Amino acid sequence: IVDAAGTQTVSIRVKSTDPWIVFGSKGEDWYTISPESGDPGEIYTVTISCVENTSLDDRCDTINVKSDYWTGKQFLLTQKGTAYLDYEAPQAISREGAAVSIPVLSNQDWTASVISGESWLSISEGLSGNGDGSVKLEAALNSGEQRGGEVALYDRNGVLVQTVTVT
Repeated sequence: IVDAAGTQTVSIRVKSTDPWIVFGSKGEDWYTISPESGDPGEIYTVTISCVENTSLDDRCDTINVKSDYWTGKQFLLTQKGTAYLDYEAPQAISREGAAVSIPVLSNQDWTASVISGESWLSISEGLSGNGDGSVKLEAALNSGEQRGGEVALYDRNGVLVQTVTVT
């Protein structure tokens, strides 16, 4: 797995009794392999370099090391995308019940839902957003002990990315 900026490289050592080649299954153009081939009997260090990934999504390709007529090794090369979804911790809610906001820091579509504490905690604004935004929570009066809840933040694919604890 390499970073989205393309600053990391992958190095593998290759040695074979026959001439060999290293190639990607999909023939992608977002990485370079150097050297791509070699002669028998020598040990080579093959370096795979990626260009910057400006897409939100990760990208992948299977890298093959082939000698003569058989593929000796395969591995998955994954370059991270630029998508992020984070938050700033909310303040504790007073026992009288009040509204509190969770600032959301993102460069993608996101959704939010209460996954714990639904009996006293609800989202009044910000069930979804695109980019930076906020989730406004409403809490009912608490006449008992301290209680906790959780709010989930899901990315554009509906995958749980962050869980925010609320007290």
